[in-house]
Amino acid sequence: MRSIAIILPSEASMDKNEEFGLLPRWRRLMDEYKKYFDEINVYTCDKQNFSEKLGVRHHPCKWLINVKYLKAISYNFWLLKEIGNIKADIIRFFGSVYPLMPLFCMRNKTPKITSYQYDFYMKTKLDFGNFRGKIGYWAEKYSVKYVGNIITTTYELKDIIKKRYGVDSIVNPNFVDLSLFHPSDVEDDYLFFAGRIFYTKGIDLMIEMMCQFKKEGRTTKFILAGDGDIEHYRKIIKDKDVSELMQFVGPKSANEIADYMRHAKVFVFPTTTQEGHPKSLIEALASGCPCVVSKVLGNTEVVQEKFHNGIFVEPCSQEQLNNAVRQLLDDRKLRSILKINAVKSAQKFDVIQVVKREVDIIDAIIVKNKNGI
Repeated sequence: MRSIAIILPSEASMDKNEEFGLLPRWRRLMDEYKKYFDEINVYTCDKQNFSEKLGVRHHPCKWLINVKYLKAISYNFWLLKEIGNIKADIIRFFGSVYPLMPLFCMRNKTPKITSYQYDFYMKTKLDFGNFRGKIGYWAEKYSVKYVGNIITTTYELKDIIKKRYGVDSIVNPNFVDLSLFHPSDVEDDYLFFAGRIFYTKGIDLMIEMMCQFKKEGRTTKFILAGDGDIEHYRKIIKDKDVSELMQFVGPKSANEIADYMRHAKVFVFPTTTQEGHPKSLIEALASGCPCVVSKVLGNTEVVQEKFHNGIFVEPCSQEQLNNAVRQLLDDRKLRSILKINAVKSAQKFDVIQVVKREVDIIDAIIVKNKNGI
């Protein structure tokens, strides 16, 4: 009987995933895993049991202290206790924020693998400053150096951990469910963004763009989906008198996000710092939504000039962002070209292919471990 234990980081709790409409992503992944594993056990930073909703056996944290900072600490120490009892062919971690990874490896000799989905250290430093960045560096270092096997979601990330920590990895991208995210021939007159409502996502740039568009007499709306500093930005758009053009709709289900994407004229994604391998961007491509994105780490492995599947702008360039979005709004033929190329470029992110590739990687690790290599 083939078995896998899946451990998610503290920030990937199922209650938050459900709140933000992301739980179907995990259910879809578990359904794909079930094609290859007879027994699947999932460990997360939750109090509620999500076994029924995930379709696999879920182990919520029994020691959880649901207070800022203490939540992650209590979860990781509970994992330290639990991991000694895990019996599986492979222990599959997600992410690079497991500061107790050396102790996990001492407690359980089962082969382990994790995914390095974004540059946690640098993103923490850029978003929150040097002090939190240093904490992020040590948490990340202990995670990636001790786990033994790493999947990076992009070649850029592969190079980063090789140079920074001397660690080798195998590239396998994030996935998209092509049965859900697919194009439509119907196009409505709005722009769309999906992600965290946070300043590093370029929200301020998008607001200034809409202020300019209003001056030009444009009536195209901008819908922004996601959680974060929504009330802060609602006040700003009210003060700037663009509330009638911009709508913050909050977290939405995967079905709702897919519907927004396939009917939008343009997906706008002007991140000011960096991304990992942004799921919302590959979902937009799969939906055939023409994309305007900033030329930052992560985005540059999804939108590529050689595929002509989107338009790049320099990060924090208000003029380039305005011009690129304006160009797409005014050029239906260009939107059609980008739409076709976007859908083609998203095929390699199909969840069926991505999980199959991951299982091949896992099988090679299991065989290597059994042979004592």
